[in-house]
Amino acid sequence: MSTYANTGIELIGTGEQSGTWGDTTNTNLQIVDRLTSGVGTITLSGTTHTLSTTDGVLSDTQYAVLLFSGSPSGTNTVTIQPSDLQRVFFVKNTTSESVILSQGTGNNVTIAAGKSAVVYTDGTGAAANVVDVTSTINFQPLDAGLTSIAGLTTSADKMIYTTGSDTYAVTDLTSAGRAILDDADAAEQRTTLGLGTIATQASDSVTITGGSISGITEIAVADGGTGLSTVPTNGQLLIGDGSGYTLSTLTAGSGITVTNAAGSITIASTDAGGTVTSVSGAGTVNGLNLTGTVTTSGSLTLGGTLAINNDDWSGTVLSVANGGTGASSFSSNTVLIGNGSDTFNTIGPGASGNVLTSNGTTWQSVAPGTNTTFGAIGTYVFAWYNGSLEFSAGDTTLGSNLRPAAISNFSSYSSSTSIITTSNITIYGSAGTNASALTGTWRLMGEPVPTTATDRQNPHTLWVRIS
Repeated sequence: MSTYANTGIELIGTGEQSGTWGDTTNTNLQIVDRLTSGVGTITLSGTTHTLSTTDGVLSDTQYAVLLFSGSPSGTNTVTIQPSDLQRVFFVKNTTSESVILSQGTGNNVTIAAGKSAVVYTDGTGAAANVVDVTSTINFQPLDAGLTSIAGLTTSADKMIYTTGSDTYAVTDLTSAGRAILDDADAAEQRTTLGLGTIATQASDSVTITGGSISGITEIAVADGGTGLSTVPTNGQLLIGDGSGYTLSTLTAGSGITVTNAAGSITIASTDAGGTVTSVSGAGTVNGLNLTGTVTTSGSLTLGGTLAINNDDWSGTVLSVANGGTGASSFSSNTVLIGNGSDTFNTIGPGASGNVLTSNGTTWQSVAPGTNTTFGAIGTYVFAWYNGSLEFSAGDTTLGSNLRPAAISNFSSYSSSTSIITTSNITIYGSAGTNASALTGTWRLMGEPVPTTATDRQNPHTLWVRIS
């Protein structure tokens, strides 16, 4: 009698199915076709589905490739029967839900929506397992950069380069470019390019040893050059003409010689000397050195220091308002005295030995100690203050407030020693007897004047008339 293989193929017994074995054989061949290259579309719905094998009959488990489709309502569990079936499946899940492949109580395989896998069932019965073969194979993960490269079209003398993250493009790569790229370092690249040592020098410090530079056109004015290629002769100068430069020499005027030499120009006067009658110029003229007589018309404005080398200032008298004295001459040894206006008064030295004193209004030259008139300006007197004020040395008061002193009642006087001998000295200074009225202004030169009326009358102290 017939038996069946693991995949459902019928094995006809010897001598059986005479006249009908052809039908059985054809079915078996169809099963083999499914096992080797058959693709079966399995439409899923709900959350469960069963794939079973019937011996001697074409079944879904006999497909080599299982293509799951349909619209399951959630994750769909597909049970493969019987539990002793041993098969290899290529599985692709085209649904929007995950598909779980199960055979027994052993391990299952979950295939996510849109993913594929190679699995096999081990057919070990109630505890059978479904195993994902692809999970143990090291595949190159999907990479955006490799995908970008895979989409490029290349040809000879082309290279790929990045235009962004994981984004590639194609550009030309000539043989000359490849010749530089395969050089090991910068030195080899300079050799490839035919560059000498000048290529390694700093841009602001270039040394050229031997050889020559040719084929250089004139550097335009706009680029910092002169636009000229002619070597200047002695004395030629660069003169701007509004659009560029021209070479020209100085032309000597009347009484002037111009001598041109290598690297120098000498300008000299043929006259023995003369007078500068005018100096003109727009703006400020600095560093002007003048000799001889300088004549100006209008105002001369100085922006710095005026140095007069021969100490001779001639012309209009320099007023006080401009830092002068307002005078054109002074007598020998006179002293300048301000008068409150725009000029100065002068005081001469007078006689030998005179001193300069103030009369309270002005200054005067007088002989010291020669004025013997009592109470005159510059004279001294011992007196007491007749008033209620307290004085210190240097303070001033009117002479009418002072009472001068006098000495009497002495017993003897020696003219040879100028010594007065007495046992009783009377100091006169009261407002009555022996009082002499003083005028003018007096300055205290001696001891301070006490505060009490009695103390102010004793002792007397020294005063000097100042005006």
